[in-house]
Amino acid sequence: MEQGGQPEATTIVTSKAEDLDSLGLVERLLFANVPVWAMAIAILLGLLFTIAMLVAARQGPAKAGMLGTLAQNLSETPRAIKSLLPGYNFEDSMRTRDPAPALPAGFGARAPGFQDPGYLLLARSDPRLHRSVVEIVRVRDGKLLHRYTPDIAAVNARSLASGVLAKLPGEAEPNRYRMTHPLLLDDGSIIFHGDSPLARVDACGRLMWTVDGIFTHAIEPDGANGFWVSITYPRSSLPFVGPDFEEQGIARVSYDGRLLANVSIARILQDNGLYQLWGPRAYAKDPFHINDVEPVLRDGKHWRAGDLFISLRHLSMVMLYRPSTGKIVWYRIGPWMMQHDVDILDDHRISIFNNNTLGGAESDYGAVRRVAEHNNLLVYDFDTDRISAPFEAAFANYQVKTFREGLATMLPNGDAFVEETVFGRLLRITPSGGLRWQYVNAGDKGQRYLLNWSRYLDPQQYGKAIRAAVTAKCS
Repeated sequence: MEQGGQPEATTIVTSKAEDLDSLGLVERLLFANVPVWAMAIAILLGLLFTIAMLVAARQGPAKAGMLGTLAQNLSETPRAIKSLLPGYNFEDSMRTRDPAPALPAGFGARAPGFQDPGYLLLARSDPRLHRSVVEIVRVRDGKLLHRYTPDIAAVNARSLASGVLAKLPGEAEPNRYRMTHPLLLDDGSIIFHGDSPLARVDACGRLMWTVDGIFTHAIEPDGANGFWVSITYPRSSLPFVGPDFEEQGIARVSYDGRLLANVSIARILQDNGLYQLWGPRAYAKDPFHINDVEPVLRDGKHWRAGDLFISLRHLSMVMLYRPSTGKIVWYRIGPWMMQHDVDILDDHRISIFNNNTLGGAESDYGAVRRVAEHNNLLVYDFDTDRISAPFEAAFANYQVKTFREGLATMLPNGDAFVEETVFGRLLRITPSGGLRWQYVNAGDKGQRYLLNWSRYLDPQQYGKAIRAAVTAKCS
């Protein structure tokens, strides 16, 4: 002992071999001597493997077989890991992260003396339930008449198609699933998707059927007990495209859950001599982005019943396609930019919800989310080849500016019903620039949450369906 009673420091000297003998297997590997030639071979093999995976990913399973499949699965791993992180939950995915003034939830501003006779099929992300819901709401007093909260896990559990759920592991989670553009049927049931398999549930939310696949965006009835919707294929069958190229198509589905038609949009364009519109972007992830397939229900001056108006967001293109002949009858690129929601107004006019979004096609979830001034609703007249913006003043007055998604429907009295999806707001506006009413999907402190493509329900058209839902005996 040293003076003062403190222990004396002791130095123990051992050989390197003795040190290694005292370590476990992992530590031995970490501290082991590795010849330079072995390291060089390992690095070379790693480079060769990386190059092989890149080549196989570009060729895809069609050319590279199992290696191509492995490469594509590896390329999707980072996205899958990110989507499964526990912190990435309802608040992260459903609350708007863009600046928006805090507003009270529900119906706020209303025009004095105006009584709206309609109803809403309100598709929204509910901040209290922490999930997507669909509600039938009476507009005149804001009363909730019926709510659909089906078991989303049960919908996803029916998916068997290879690659479907692998494409959307996070989006399939019940608290991040968006019940998108629900369609209300006469028996009170609804059809919806969440960029996922299609599902139909009865008025009580019980699952009736699913159709497997990655179905997306608008669901539009065809007038013959079916509807059209866009679809993304888990794997592209096209040659000479990138490993993450999203081949998309249009699908017709019956109300009883049968897939009746399924056509690739790339092949439609190619067969009609328009390959140049997407060929230069064959290595882009999402060159088309179909967001609306609007069926023509009656003959007009410029179209026939059974034709389809198709909106291709990332080409800023709207086209009229005739499935009976496989021909594109008409198309136009712009002046709309990154548009949504094509509607047929009469026998010679259509309306287009113009997002007016600036930035490249892949900037959707990136840094560029700017709208040029505001959205608007454009009307194209086939008779005169002219475009008008009848609600320009209202869109400017109320600063409607969803940079993605969004929809607008012209109503029989000349007003327009508008969904500002990203900022959780619905409006009924007038051509003179006025506001009939406004609804905001907000939390307790006014923070905004996403809407999921709602519908305005005219009681003359949807009265039977509304009564069936509201009077359903659910236990």
